[in-house]
Amino acid sequence: MMVKVAVIHHGNYGYTKTIAEYIALGAKEIAITVELYQSSEIEKNLSALDDANAIIFGSPTYFGSVSAEFKSFMDSTSQLWLKQKWKDKVAAAFTCANSPSGDQMSTLMQLFIFASQHSMIWAGSDLMPKMQEYNEGLEVYNKLGSWVGFGLAVRGDQGERIELEEVDIKAAKHFGKRIAKVAKKFK
Repeated sequence: MMVKVAVIHHGNYGYTKTIAEYIALGAKEIAITVELYQSSEIEKNLSALDDANAIIFGSPTYFGSVSAEFKSFMDSTSQLWLKQKWKDKVAAAFTCANSPSGDQMSTLMQLFIFASQHSMIWAGSDLMPKMQEYNEGLEVYNKLGSWVGFGLAVRGDQGERIELEEVDIKAAKHFGKRIAKVAKKFK
């Protein structure tokens, strides 16, 4: 069964792109096609998302919200909303901030509402917190305890090279794989 996943992201410092790439790697374990898009690029060619079975949205959390650039992408979809072009596509989201909270939940909720207005089917995280008995065999856990989407605290002092902890890489891949599996079920 052919499943197509799109990962749309924005970020100024490389973190959301790095996370998006790991999420895409996980999704590729299930999906036949996984496309990565910068939000500003896809905003000019929204028809590229027509065949996607799932769309994963990713933005850093800036002052408790998506970035201005990502919001511009969201606003550009109004004609799709009017026609309900994304109805019944699977939706998910991820975000990152410099602190464990960083008000990431408000960003994830903003993306949840956006997807809901498009009549999309929301899929959150299925990982439990770090309690090995609940994640047996996965060697990964829900570091920040977010079930609405994937949230990650990143270090803002790494300069040009963006590195994630191994557990965060595994969690991002797991999240991508999960969303592709959900899309396959709904296809």
